[in-house]
Amino acid sequence: MKMGGISKWVWPPLLLVTLVRLWMIQWDPFLQLWDERFHALVALNMLSHPFVPILVEPTILPYDFTNWTGNYIWLHKPPLMLWSMAGSLALFGAEPWAVRLPGALASVLLIPVLIRMGQLVGQRRAGWIAAWLWTFSWYALELNAGVLPLGQNDLLFACIVTASIWTWLEWTHQPNWRWALLTGLFVGLAVLTKWLTGILVIGGWGLYLLLDKQHRWNGRSYLQLLLVGIVGFILAAPWQFYIFQRFPQEARYEMEYNSHHIWQVVEKHTGDALFYVGRMDQYLGDGMWLLLLLGLVVAFWKGPRFRHGAMVAMIAVVWIFFSLVAATKMVSYVFVTLPMLLLYIGVGLEGLYQAVASRWPRKYWRWIGALVLIALAWHTARPVMLYNLHELDKPNRFINDTRSRPIQRHNVFIYRQLDSLLEPTDLLITNSKHLMISARFFSDRHVYDCCPDSSDLLTLHNQGFTIYYTQHPWINSIYASDTTAQPIDIDIRPLP
Repeated sequence: MKMGGISKWVWPPLLLVTLVRLWMIQWDPFLQLWDERFHALVALNMLSHPFVPILVEPTILPYDFTNWTGNYIWLHKPPLMLWSMAGSLALFGAEPWAVRLPGALASVLLIPVLIRMGQLVGQRRAGWIAAWLWTFSWYALELNAGVLPLGQNDLLFACIVTASIWTWLEWTHQPNWRWALLTGLFVGLAVLTKWLTGILVIGGWGLYLLLDKQHRWNGRSYLQLLLVGIVGFILAAPWQFYIFQRFPQEARYEMEYNSHHIWQVVEKHTGDALFYVGRMDQYLGDGMWLLLLLGLVVAFWKGPRFRHGAMVAMIAVVWIFFSLVAATKMVSYVFVTLPMLLLYIGVGLEGLYQAVASRWPRKYWRWIGALVLIALAWHTARPVMLYNLHELDKPNRFINDTRSRPIQRHNVFIYRQLDSLLEPTDLLITNSKHLMISARFFSDRHVYDCCPDSSDLLTLHNQGFTIYYTQHPWINSIYASDTTAQPIDIDIRPLP
């Protein structure tokens, strides 16, 4: 699809963002602890049964269905991200970079969307600047690398929600059924990625109808908005009906558990009302919030106010809800708004350009513009911070605990050998918690965290399993007198 004649010039930034994202997804050869490894293993298991999301399989030991880090049926996230990962794993094998590839592709596809959104709000350069900032966004890069919590889930979600806002903007210029249908498609896909924040555009669309006199009393406009909701429901609801019918116990628990994030602090993820505002530099780059404020002023001063009003309302709803209403605070909850924030930073920079361009000779602007873009890329990407973390395992002001990184890098080498070191009827108990998931991703053997009950091990022993445990003073003391388990010399190192 040609979006406003930008197809000719979009290829250079597409190539650039592709190279940057491909570098990021291959940098760490191991699965990150939170939450990438869980997503990866469920996606890998979906290759055998795409409509049965399973974490630990087979279930030869008892499990707690409420423990999303070690259960059997895994409904902790909707399926679209997992299906996209499964498709990548089917093509490229069980590799960490293959798990991250769908997020990288979504990031690439967002480039023409951002460029077009700039055109649609009357700020052509703003879209290009937003695309440039998205290419080098440190936060987006680290999500794509899986380093930040939720990783590909939040990255894919932000891209799909932004696509729904793009198609709504197209509708504001050409109010037809096609754009309403496409918006509904993206709404459904967003809900299948990360629940109900995916309907964000419906609220913004409704507000726009109320603000704009042209549409306020136009019944057709409301019918087209209704179509958005119907299409989104048709796409997203069947999965909910399916899991409640197929896995009623797990589905009911997950629904209740998700609601707990609103009314109570879950898993110690707490914070005050300024939790997200205080991390503005982390999301955008140091001091970039000043350009964001400038962009908002310029947008309402020069741009189409009703469109900007609806877009800013969508941003505000997300930030206010997760800051003031939701009790659980997780750093990536507001990431879904980042592409729109970058667009307004672009508006601010374009406003600066228009204010000073007439005062300096035109011949200098090509060089000034190039220097500004390079400076923005360096500032927002934080390349020294990236290198220190991924190459030297050094902490930074946003990621302060890197002790597990060299251990994970070592353990991956061991995990890949487990199929040759163990028989299919062997069961390996690791010397630390949180190692089972990664080990199962890289091998096809029965690996469990410490420490299964001795009576359970005796049952498995009587069924023909040979039980081993990796040697470590802590685990040796547990199984020293257990004749059903024996030590084995496999150098899987415990995490701190």
